[in-house]
Amino acid sequence: MNDLDSSHILISSDIEKEIRLIKERLHPARIVVFHKEDEFKVDDAREVIREDYIAEAQTKYIILASKFFN
Repeated sequence: MNDLDSSHILISSDIEKEIRLIKERLHPARIVVFHKEDEFKVDDAREVIREDYIAEAQTKYIILASKFFN
């Protein structure tokens, strides 16, 4: 297992920059970003779960980004 095969928490004051760097590093893998400016809520989590269940032919990375998770 490499460092990209598990969950990670990234704390950053410039999330847009971090997302861009992650996309560059993981290219050409499919990257799905759920970025909420203020608060990530339960309904947002349901949307992530729906996306997670969609099978992909290639590796898919899901990025959750927000100031607060509730």
